[in-house]
Amino acid sequence: MAAGFAFKSGTDASFHYDSHQSLGITGQFGDAEARVASLNLRAAGIAALIGGFAGMYELSLPFAFSAVGATIAAGLMATCVEPTKSDERSNVSFGKQLGNTLGQLRDCSLAWLLGVAVLSIVLVHVPYELYQPYVDLLWHSDGKELNKSPIITGIHAFIVMLIGSWVAARSMKFRRRFGLRKTFLLSVLLQNLLFLPAALFLHPAVVFVLLFRNAPKGLYMAPLSEAVNERIPTNLRATYLSVQSLAGRLTFASCLLAISLVVGDGKTDWTSLSLMAKIFFGVGTTGWMILLITARFAKERPPDL
Repeated sequence: MAAGFAFKSGTDASFHYDSHQSLGITGQFGDAEARVASLNLRAAGIAALIGGFAGMYELSLPFAFSAVGATIAAGLMATCVEPTKSDERSNVSFGKQLGNTLGQLRDCSLAWLLGVAVLSIVLVHVPYELYQPYVDLLWHSDGKELNKSPIITGIHAFIVMLIGSWVAARSMKFRRRFGLRKTFLLSVLLQNLLFLPAALFLHPAVVFVLLFRNAPKGLYMAPLSEAVNERIPTNLRATYLSVQSLAGRLTFASCLLAISLVVGDGKTDWTSLSLMAKIFFGVGTTGWMILLITARFAKERPPDL
């Protein structure tokens, strides 16, 4: 799975942007990326629903269905062609490529956007760690009843993705109206606040609140992709997006490791879940305050590359 993420990371958005760039229509990229994000979340919702039903009967079936989907996706990508000319690609060593990529962070706007991306990746994954054991506690699941959990989770994820899809389709309108900084500050703040009830209460109403957990993600996906892609040269774009994704995932992994040392590995009782949510809320609040203080360094539009 890690290898799969690594190959995909950075290539999808850069391929999409490069295609618009080669056609001379980069001004349309943001709206196109919003449609892609909306369709992505909608498809993920349908997949979650199918996986939930399949998981009721046999937990290996969702993995089998995923393999079929991955094979179809690979076949579709095999029909695509490189949108940019070969001389626009880098032929330098990996070390130099990485150094040139990290050098882009001298741009204060990019550095701020990296902070947005990393914090968003961390916060958007928190509900995934908490939700299923939270539902099990609400429904007092024991070893005989755990087969109900996949379908409950699948239905919930289906609704979550549809809400996120609706927001994603309108995200660029929001970004144009309120600006880059306000859009990202709002999305991070909402993402952080959404799992706060799970830290304070064990109640079915919290499950309803968590239905909106992908709305902030839908709000930032396309605007962030546009803001980052338009600031990176063609020969560094895929590498930079991969580094950005890696930074977010490593940060989240480090948070999980630290929390496991504090809470205890594998504990899913209410006290442990509440403590985990509170710790993540503290991390999110601290990160949001740093972004708020440094937001003045982020410019709305990049200089021409």
